[in-house]
Amino acid sequence: MIVIYHSPVGLDNHRVDNSGYRARIYLVDGLYPLLGWGLFFLVLGSIPRGRTISTEFVNMPSALFVRACLTYSTMTATEGIERLLFAYCDGLDRGDLVAASELFGSDGLYGQVDGPAVRGASQVLAAMQHSVRLYDGVPRTRHIVTNIVIDVNDDQVTAQSRSYVQVLHQPPGGVLGPIAAGTYIDRVHLTNGSWKFAERRMKIDLIGDMSTHLFHNPFV
Repeated sequence: MIVIYHSPVGLDNHRVDNSGYRARIYLVDGLYPLLGWGLFFLVLGSIPRGRTISTEFVNMPSALFVRACLTYSTMTATEGIERLLFAYCDGLDRGDLVAASELFGSDGLYGQVDGPAVRGASQVLAAMQHSVRLYDGVPRTRHIVTNIVIDVNDDQVTAQSRSYVQVLHQPPGGVLGPIAAGTYIDRVHLTNGSWKFAERRMKIDLIGDMSTHLFHNPFV
């Protein structure tokens, strides 16, 4: 049995998008259902003729197989969502505001906690272009995301996540330092094989000098 293999993030010989699926295929994961069936028949063969066994026992290999599939699916969803979070930061820091805004699809919300929000990629892009200062095409920032907590729903195509964000910035000729720190609160969903933001809310608790990073707060 051949299945798509799930391996750690960051291996250069795997091509991965934020859906979390990999182009490389291995045989090893197919051993899990095979081992389940092998154990089933081994135990079944040891039962004396004429004896009966329960329905729960007969269904054991199927249950093991389903559980293995669900575990694999959850891991893939979690990795795909992590890549979505990283792709947002990467787009901003490279000055590719179009790429960052496209992560919201046609109706994703983007704004601050308990504040107004814009909706959809075109409005998100306009908000970013109206607020982020660029220097030779880049904002000279690094958005660092940590403390990521992801809760994937039972449907495996929607989830919630929370993460810390710290923004480092160095204006031209200036000093490198942190200018903001806070929390991203997200709802995400799987759309056409890619994870998108259904809603991203920002709660910026610690604010430094952002005058050389932002023209103004786009959400007020």
